Amino acid sequence: MTYRCRWAALALAAALPCLLLSGPSAEAQQSPRRGAALELQTTPRMPGLRFSLGARTVESDRRGRVRVRATDVRGLARRLKVLDADVSTGVRAKLSRVEPGTPPRVVLDLYYRIRPRFVDPAGEPVDPGRIASVTLRGSHGVVKTFKGDEWPMLQGTRAVRSARESEKLAYVVESVVVDGSNVVNRAQQRFLPSQSRTVQIELMFYPTRFVARDALLGFPIGSGIRLQSPDGDTKRHAFRSRADLTIPSLPRGRYRVTVEAPGISPSRPVALSRAQQVDLKVISYLDVAVVLLLATGLALGLPSLRRPLLLSALFSRRRRSRSRARAGTWMGGVVFALCAGFAPAQPAHAAPPGKEPVRTLAARAGERVPLLAYYYIWFNVSSWNRAKTDYPLLGRYSSDERRVMRRHIGRAKEAGIDGFIVSWKSTTLLNRRLEKLIEVADAERFKLVIIYQGLDFDREPLPAQRVAADLDAFLDDYAQADAFAGFGRPVVIWSGTWRFSQRDVADVSRPRRERLRILASEKNIEGYRRLADVVDGNAYYWSSVDPYTHPNYPRKLVEMGEAVNADGGLWIAPAAPGFDARLVGGTKVIDRRDGATLRKQLDGARRSAPDAIGLISWNEFSENSHVEPSRNYGRRYLEVLAAIRGTKLSAAAALDSSEPATTPTDADASYSASLVAGFAILIGVALTATVRRVRRSKRAPPAA
Repeated sequence: MTYRCRWAALALAAALPCLLLSGPSAEAQQSPRRGAALELQTTPRMPGLRFSLGARTVESDRRGRVRVRATDVRGLARRLKVLDADVSTGVRAKLSRVEPGTPPRVVLDLYYRIRPRFVDPAGEPVDPGRIASVTLRGSHGVVKTFKGDEWPMLQGTRAVRSARESEKLAYVVESVVVDGSNVVNRAQQRFLPSQSRTVQIELMFYPTRFVARDALLGFPIGSGIRLQSPDGDTKRHAFRSRADLTIPSLPRGRYRVTVEAPGISPSRPVALSRAQQVDLKVISYLDVAVVLLLATGLALGLPSLRRPLLLSALFSRRRRSRSRARAGTWMGGVVFALCAGFAPAQPAHAAPPGKEPVRTLAARAGERVPLLAYYYIWFNVSSWNRAKTDYPLLGRYSSDERRVMRRHIGRAKEAGIDGFIVSWKSTTLLNRRLEKLIEVADAERFKLVIIYQGLDFDREPLPAQRVAADLDAFLDDYAQADAFAGFGRPVVIWSGTWRFSQRDVADVSRPRRERLRILASEKNIEGYRRLADVVDGNAYYWSSVDPYTHPNYPRKLVEMGEAVNADGGLWIAPAAPGFDARLVGGTKVIDRRDGATLRKQLDGARRSAPDAIGLISWNEFSENSHVEPSRNYGRRYLEVLAAIRGTKLSAAAALDSSEPATTPTDADASYSASLVAGFAILIGVALTATVRRVRRSKRAPPAA
């Protein structure tokens, strides 16, 4: 090799590493070339959806994937547009964002056109044109307000970051305003736009009857009424016949009503909260004339009598005391008869035939046994959409609401219920609700007992370690409340003990019995005796017995009570108003018999010498054993309990928590009392004037 070739070879060898190092980097090799296609995945998957990117138009394939000319996803969301966003009838897609990934995702939000249907409690349609506004609150925190017949498209899905499926959004109805009044209970009606395009919203519209009568003589009077709605608008309604008018559908709210009649008819308030009759009284000109004529006759006619019974009784010097007594009786009778003649008739409160309350053994006995109602705090607004044939008068409430708890405890106390047996186990949700209930019960001096749910949803026993940990949490966090002090120590009923071994029950109960009364929930004597040494008594939950067809029912309770009492244990006997759990897999139906079943079960429970009676239940609506006022039964079962327990329900017990506080009954009573007092004063003035004239005439010297 020549000298020149040798130097060329050495130069090439020296330059080779530099040539290798100057090649494309790994990052550059992996980056798409400018103008390369980038494949994106639509979420949710939307085949056939058209996009534009600059001047180009692309369409997603059958897998919902779309190819665009781009180097990376940065800034792509600003340039990528959705075309023909109506993916189907009433459904529209909107681009939310573009997320990096493998493959990158085009995140879409879906909006739905909703067709609302407004109905009253009877299911009759309500004209959307009457609705001033509707307010909805979505689970994503967005609040929308619009007119009743002009609903916007509602977002029905929302893509969650790092999730492959979109979240379905739910909406609750916050308010529906008609004539200035909200006619729904807040957040008790819920729907998902992605599941149903037609939404039915129930409004509180009620039929109302107005009857006008003369205050003194009671005959029908008037040509119509002027009704002022909650928004201040006044409309005239003509009577159809005999001063009687029924308006079939009025929104819930506060009204003022005035009778158009010849006489005095002051405007009076009406708190409309249910179907009802409003009795209106009118002081007619005839009433005024009759009273004035009577008063004038008394003032002018009595002095013309020489020695009438009244004057002789008042002014005779002989036997004055006896005569005055007769005169007082006579005057009192006159005034009473006159007042009774024009006093407005009060409606009788006797129960309809077949509903007369019966005072049973529980009421006749000298000892008042505590009555505790089983109470459930698991209700969400959505809970009422499953396995329910009846609904509370309070509406489809959530167990998170303190106002609902206060209303429940107030109504229970009026009916003679002394406390609640609260269904609980330690979860974040139930703990929060139990804390609220304890606060309300302490303020109302109301007893609480815990029934610990020892079985899971599939009726399998929880681990004994879980039960022990939950009872420790109860002791640490809640047991010190005054509401649990009703039986010396807090009482916990362990539900489902028949599924636990005697050893498991002993391991849980023995270290805690000094601070708790732990009761079994066994169904027979053998079951209780198996655990008698490791528990403090027994609470039998027997909701599905028919006392009229089960011949051994009373005897079984007596025998169980004797067994528990023999060991010095606490015995809680069951009583229920009826039962129907067919929608949750049951087959038996126990007829309520308009309260007779409840009365008979309370009698049977009382005969077993219990320390307390466990009423099944306050609000178990899935098994239809509830006594809480409801649409199907009203407050009938609180009336039965009140009659048995010797208590009295207030008029407000029939009202919903969000109804106006003023009641027509209160207004009638005040109006009637004012009317009676006014006429009594007028007659008294006339009699006083007569007496004074007689006295002056007796003192005057005789004529010459």
